Amino acid sequence: MDWRRYSPDTDRDALLRIWHEIGWFQRDVPAHGDAVAAMTASGNAWCALINGTPECIVTTAPGTLNYLGEAIPISGVSSVCTSHIGRKQNFARDLSAIAIALDAANGALVSALTMFEQGFYNRLGYGNGPYEHRLSFDPARLNVSSHVPTPRRIGLDELDKIHRARMNRHTGHGALSFHQPGMTLSPAGRCPNGFGLGYNGEDGEISHMIWLGADSMTFGPYVVHFMTWQTPHQLMELLGLIKQFGDQVRLVTMMEPAGIQLQDFLLRPIQQLRTTHGSGFEARIDALSLYQYRICDLQGCLARTHLHCTPFRLNLKLTDPIDACLDFDQAWRGIAGDYVITIGPECSAHRGEDPALLQIECGVGAFTRLWLGARAASSLYLTDALAGHDEAIERLDLAFRLPTPQPDWDF
Repeated sequence: MDWRRYSPDTDRDALLRIWHEIGWFQRDVPAHGDAVAAMTASGNAWCALINGTPECIVTTAPGTLNYLGEAIPISGVSSVCTSHIGRKQNFARDLSAIAIALDAANGALVSALTMFEQGFYNRLGYGNGPYEHRLSFDPARLNVSSHVPTPRRIGLDELDKIHRARMNRHTGHGALSFHQPGMTLSPAGRCPNGFGLGYNGEDGEISHMIWLGADSMTFGPYVVHFMTWQTPHQLMELLGLIKQFGDQVRLVTMMEPAGIQLQDFLLRPIQQLRTTHGSGFEARIDALSLYQYRICDLQGCLARTHLHCTPFRLNLKLTDPIDACLDFDQAWRGIAGDYVITIGPECSAHRGEDPALLQIECGVGAFTRLWLGARAASSLYLTDALAGHDEAIERLDLAFRLPTPQPDWDF
């Protein structure tokens, strides 16, 4: 594969051509192209070439993952796009592997992405995150007060403030945050009829806000692309703003806020599911695993892991498929190998094996799911590449009893 770093000076036209070919943006809206370019400039970008022309581009962006209050350095694979003539040549797989390897060598402990389909990125060692819930509902059915302070309009001319509001938002376990404003401009700038509503704090910064888009501004559906808040009271004010749309808008779609069961705020949700079924404004609650993760540095991740359990040690035999996809001389080639791991208030991993310890055998994707709290060891024993002695699996089940990890940042 012929590949090189993406150049914004010479490759922007190729980038937008590929994005247009695969249906990710409309060429006739210049602002959309600017948003794509800003996202591409938010980290690293690499091109696979045919006759010297980019036909596959992979972009990554630096950020952090909140792991029980620890900020874990991550690399987010923000886009993998392949043109019509670049298909079926393993460009997407191999160029993604290169991008992951280079970011891991530069300090990313974890890689994360939004998958287009389950299975493809498993070949690079990724494992599924937990289910994300997307709700569509009549905003008039929100059982919250609509008597909230008058918001102000927020536009993309305040991109830096919007991005700071996202970075300063309330976050829980598993929350992702990306450093560069282009990772906020991309979703906000590409959504149809996008607009923001929110409030300022005493310091003049945006304290809490929502960003929405709509195919039809008249009756909806409206889509909440992101919302930021710092206190429960602020969250309730944002839900009150959404309820105000119910005078005219018949459907709002949004991801469930991290740590909140949004159905608790809906009046007669089951009735709505049944009576609107099949209509153009169908109320729904969908669950799907959309995000995947893989550990890139086992020692680094476990050094930042502190669990409330009695310490114990295990042998870990870890497999990692990414090495087979790296066909060039690269310092980082995955994390396969034999480790002795310590699990407890102070976790650790070091290369080697202790014959006196119980052993588990695990793929990197399965171990990442366990470490993140996406699934228990006993579940991964049934559904993923994890095997071991019953006692070892029971200990892991008790140790990794974590809050549901939710990224709260679509990318």
